[in-house]
Amino acid sequence: MAHPSNHHLQPQPQPKPLRRPPRLPQQARRRDRNGLWDRRHGAPPPRPPQHRPHRHSPVMPALKRNLKSNKPVLGKTLKTTQLYWTNSDQIKALSPPFDLVIATDVVYIEDTVAPLVSAMEALIGDTGTVLLGYQLRSPEAHQLFWEICGRVFDIQKVPHEHLHPEYAYEEADVYILRKKL
Repeated sequence: MAHPSNHHLQPQPQPKPLRRPPRLPQQARRRDRNGLWDRRHGAPPPRPPQHRPHRHSPVMPALKRNLKSNKPVLGKTLKTTQLYWTNSDQIKALSPPFDLVIATDVVYIEDTVAPLVSAMEALIGDTGTVLLGYQLRSPEAHQLFWEICGRVFDIQKVPHEHLHPEYAYEEADVYILRKKL
């Protein structure tokens, strides 16, 4: 047995050898026509894409089915589209004004608040209505949204007891927005 004063002379356990990092799939190791970046050469990651709703969002088919089944009650020609509210050409191509615009879960990035409110204002006529399903996502976007909305629209919050109990959630609210005249 080694003497305690010779402890520093005893062989130390060898550290485990460094493992090679796992290989990345070929398309993730180099910049290719899809814009993926090359980790091997320390290239910076790409900027995140501008948020746009996915074109195959499950919300639109459900909305279209709902409107189709309610068409006899509504008695109007209905138009549905997924809107990119920062795209003024798309807004003009829709040929507004509309009687009703439905917007849900759209306030979450501060930079898009002003274009969103402008789009809602451009889409409805003087007697039109925006039906807004709302949940707080970003305190900064929340504050700016209601500040800008208050300049443009009269705002009415729908009481929770007026909502269908199966679809009313504590953390979500429904608002009716009408242009200030």
